[in-house]
Amino acid sequence: MAPAGDASGPVRYGLKEPLSYEIERYDSLFYASMPGAPQASSKRGILQVRTLPGRSSQVEVRLDSLVGLDESRLTPTTVDSTIGARWQLTLGPAGPRGTMQGGHATILAGQIEEVVRLLFPQLPRDGLSKQAVWADSATYRLQLDAFDALETASRTSQAVPGPQTELNGVSVEANERLVRSGTAIQAGQTMTLKGGGLRRLHYEFAPGGWISRLTARDSLDLVVTVGSGGQAVPVRWRSTLIGRVRDLPVR
Repeated sequence: MAPAGDASGPVRYGLKEPLSYEIERYDSLFYASMPGAPQASSKRGILQVRTLPGRSSQVEVRLDSLVGLDESRLTPTTVDSTIGARWQLTLGPAGPRGTMQGGHATILAGQIEEVVRLLFPQLPRDGLSKQAVWADSATYRLQLDAFDALETASRTSQAVPGPQTELNGVSVEANERLVRSGTAIQAGQTMTLKGGGLRRLHYEFAPGGWISRLTARDSLDLVVTVGSGGQAVPVRWRSTLIGRVRDLPVR
C-alpha cells in the first residue's frame, strides 16, 4: 500500500499498524402486513483490522466480539457461529481493488459485513483533498437476513470541513442510491426481495490514511413476495450503522 502522504497533501489509504473499531448497528423493520410496532434490533461489536504479514496491500478484518443492545437478544449459538468471521480485501491508495472475500454465511455476519464494506470507501484517484468531489459505483453480493442478495450502490461524495480536533484530516459527506434484489427459501417456498432507497454517510478520515469515524443511515423501501404469484408485502427498513476507532496506532 502506498504511503498516506504528508499531512498537508491529499489523504490516501496508508494503514501501517493494526486498528480496532467499535461498531454499532440499529435496524427497524415495518411490515405492511403486520400492523403495530416495527421489529427492532441493535448490536455492538469489535472489529480488528490489520495488513497481512509480507503483503501490505492485503487487509484482513476480523470480528472479535458481538453483543445485543437494549432488548435485542443474541443466542449463544448464533454469536458463536459469527465471532471470528474474517474478511479480506486488496487495498490500494484510493480504495479496495476487486471483490471482498470471506465472511460467514449467517444473518449476523451479513449484517456486520455491511459495516466492514463501509469502512473502506473509494477515494479519488489522486487522493482525498479538502475540495474533492467524486462519484463511484459497485455491485456485490450480500447476505440480507434470510436472502442471498445482490446490491448495486451508486455514490456521490464531497469533502466537507472536518472536526477541529483533526486539523489535518478530511471529512466526507456522501449519498448512496441502493438497489437490492434477492431470493430465499422458507418452508419449501421461494421468496423474492426487490427494492432500494437512499443511504446517507458521514466519514472522518485521519491524515494517516484510515477512517476514524463512520455514520451511515439507510432508508429503504422493499417488497417481499412469497411463492410464484404470491402476495407482495411492502417492507420499510431503516438502519443506522456506526464505526469508530478505539485505539489509534502508536507513532
